[in-house]
Amino acid sequence: MDSFKRFWPLTLVATFAAFPIAWMFIGAVFVEQNRAALMDRLHPNYELATFGLFVWVAFGLCVVGIALYALRRSVRLIYGAIEIAAAVALIFATVVNVDQIINRSGSLFSWGNYLTFWLQLAASLYVLVRGLDNVGEGLNQYPQALRAWEATFPKDLWSRAGELLRELQTDKRT
Repeated sequence: MDSFKRFWPLTLVATFAAFPIAWMFIGAVFVEQNRAALMDRLHPNYELATFGLFVWVAFGLCVVGIALYALRRSVRLIYGAIEIAAAVALIFATVVNVDQIINRSGSLFSWGNYLTFWLQLAASLYVLVRGLDNVGEGLNQYPQALRAWEATFPKDLWSRAGELLRELQTDKRT
């Protein structure tokens, strides 16, 4: 609970940074959908205006990234849980959007679509593994939960599996 007391200012910073980013994203979508009308009526320097919008989005994302790093350093368990949730969302979005990838060229197995799909899937799996690792590291403060975690995900899982396979092979030979 002590880490939450130290962390609440960063929560406010991340929250206040997330709302402008969301509005900037909505604005960027609106700008892209209404490009012709905006170019004619709204702003004579349309390209400069959209560049400024994207600079602010990039700046806001850097602020959110710094806040997330501070979260990771102070409350690693919560950061890991957020990472796992993001990974599950990425995996779901990747698998659900396969039909859109196929509809671009008619085939999942065209080189660009195939590469895009597998890179998205690999990136989401990487985020999932990192999230699990951060949760495991964050549980060091809670010994009882850490024992349950290590029982679920033992560190020597692969060596145990190898030993079991060797035992099965020797049993078959006898």
